[in-house]
Amino acid sequence: MRRPARSKDLSAAEFKALLRAEGFVFNRPTDGFIDLQRPTSIRFQRRVAIRAANGRIQRRETLEMLRRVRAEEQAEAARLIEAKARTERLIATLAPSALVAPRAGLAGSEAVRRMADDMRQVAAAAGGITEDDLVALGFTRAQVRTLADDARTLAQQLSGASL
Repeated sequence: MRRPARSKDLSAAEFKALLRAEGFVFNRPTDGFIDLQRPTSIRFQRRVAIRAANGRIQRRETLEMLRRVRAEEQAEAARLIEAKARTERLIATLAPSALVAPRAGLAGSEAVRRMADDMRQVAAAAGGITEDDLVALGFTRAQVRTLADDARTLAQQLSGASL
């Protein structure tokens, strides 16, 4: 007497135990699964069980699909985290040279030295500097009015040329 071939599929009890152990829940009304590790994941809420021609759930294939989709989501999340970290590192590298430090908080001789240095740099690049240019660099109009003469004198002394 020949015994019928044993199915390679998981039993209902094995399937249920593995789903529970791995954090999946079958949602009967939608015929899909929810990943309890990622309960907001739309992909798992809509993932439908793999069914055979006779309508029965292919338990082993369904579990493998759930594991594969979870691994793909985790890999994508890791890629996004790495991309964000790479962007933040790039910003940290470029920001100091790309952004102008605020000058409104400077006072006294420090403000005069900074303004003189800015005057020299802009004058060398553009041939001259205006009050609006200094305001765009972060000085207040009050600072420009009170410090510009001293800064211009210092800039001329440092450059050895007339601004």
